[in-house]
Amino acid sequence: MNPPSFINITGIDGSGKTTTVNLLADQLRSENIKTRYVWIKSLHTLAFYISQIFVSQGWYRLVKNPNGATISRFELPTSNYAKEMWQLIEFISVLPWILVKVNLSLLFGYTVVADRYVIDTIVSVSLRTRNPNFVDSFLGKLLLKMMPSDAMIIYLDVDLQTLLNRRPDIEYTLDELQSQIDLYRSVSYTHLTL
Repeated sequence: MNPPSFINITGIDGSGKTTTVNLLADQLRSENIKTRYVWIKSLHTLAFYISQIFVSQGWYRLVKNPNGATISRFELPTSNYAKEMWQLIEFISVLPWILVKVNLSLLFGYTVVADRYVIDTIVSVSLRTRNPNFVDSFLGKLLLKMMPSDAMIIYLDVDLQTLLNRRPDIEYTLDELQSQIDLYRSVSYTHLTL
């Protein structure tokens, strides 16, 4: 039986995506299936460099995570303009990665195994812009349309305690972690056919 041409493992950081993707890619390669591993979330290239400039201008926040560690992270101002601008920056930044790493690989006959993809980008942008409805925006819907039609999507869920044990340095508060889990569940179950 041939695997789907695109397999996406999605879920919150610490759910076991990278471990699962590596095992799956190794298995496919052992069966002589041309396999390409990709990692696509957000803060790629342009967005990463712009975020570093913004951090140097004071766009960051110190956050105490549920394990008691204080983490410094990039954070947008609360203005609607900053949020809308950031959504566009993230979209422009991730688009070349999707076109080159996914679409081109599929064109050349690879089975693509994605450790994170558009669902993860949508959740990340939603959290960073404090906009849980980003998935229903024009850019959110456009990102969802970039999921290959024959994609197999595997959502890895995880409880909070396991997550905190795996990621003691996680950069989110307990409320933000719960929001991420809720967003992942919503986007994975509601907006995509599984």
